[in-house]
Amino acid sequence: MAKQLTQNQQQLDDLLAASFNARNNEPQYSTYEELKWNDKPLYCPDDLELQHMDLNDTVGGGIVSGAADEDMPRRSESYNNNSVPPPPPPPCRIPIHAGKTALLIVDVQPEYWSSCPSVRQDFPHFEENLARTIDIARKQRAKIIWVRADYRKHHSPWLIQFERLNRGQRPDTIVELPCEPDSDEFKWEDFATPEGGEAIIAKSSWSSTSNTALMDILRASAIDTVLVCGLITSVCVQHSAFGVFEAGYRTLLVQDACADRGRARHEAALALYGGYMYELITSVELLDPVHGLQKAKPVWITVDDTRGEGIKRRGISMTLGEEVFENRPNAGSSVVSL
Repeated sequence: MAKQLTQNQQQLDDLLAASFNARNNEPQYSTYEELKWNDKPLYCPDDLELQHMDLNDTVGGGIVSGAADEDMPRRSESYNNNSVPPPPPPPCRIPIHAGKTALLIVDVQPEYWSSCPSVRQDFPHFEENLARTIDIARKQRAKIIWVRADYRKHHSPWLIQFERLNRGQRPDTIVELPCEPDSDEFKWEDFATPEGGEAIIAKSSWSSTSNTALMDILRASAIDTVLVCGLITSVCVQHSAFGVFEAGYRTLLVQDACADRGRARHEAALALYGGYMYELITSVELLDPVHGLQKAKPVWITVDDTRGEGIKRRGISMTLGEEVFENRPNAGSSVVSL
């Protein structure tokens, strides 16, 4: 066992090193440091105030009189100064539990990748990174949801203005894009194709949460965390991540499994919203044995018969994905009440 763990750690270290070297060998682009969320909050206690707060907690609350009060600067002096605050430390990484996690793959289809050179040119490792992300999610048994664009004027009213603004401006900008699985033109990318049991939904706008079944799928599957990846970073990926975040889900963007029409647009989107609206993670970091995507475990689900008029007995069983969950409590397992 120890030998296997050592080998796994070595493989992870090798992948991290390879990822670092690949990024260093790519053309360097602006990381938009000036756009990143580094402002100090309206009130941010300094070290002395934190010590004072700890002292209050130690003695059971209340105001501690004496020298500590005299030495402690007033709040107005602490945060209403003109000094430039240091950037905040990165948030503590919380493990990702696959049993409550969905991987949302947005618009990975030929129209936005293999037939879109303006996206492909700056993201030579996108295919590899996305394939790794999907493979990890499948092995760890996270729920996988694919999203396809279905843009038609009769149900996508925004297309009229989009066409007015973009017609003829960019050669690979598509206006109407119907989603018709039975047509000969309907294809998936070889490196990103759904497998049996994985959900596929079509969206009529830039957001995967608007007028789709996505929220219903997440609720029915007891999901609380969503990994978002795909195309295009600053457009449909961003809008989808915003919708998921706004609905209250922990949202993480797999940044190296996304791509845009140019590296600058990709980096600008991440600089604006990474660490502010969603967490940023890489496909390699999903392999981390402590803070990465942890393998799913069985989940026991209880049905509260006082909340459903149609339930006549307690022995209810439910099927989520490929696993059957019953309402019998089990030590060591998570319990979700519906």
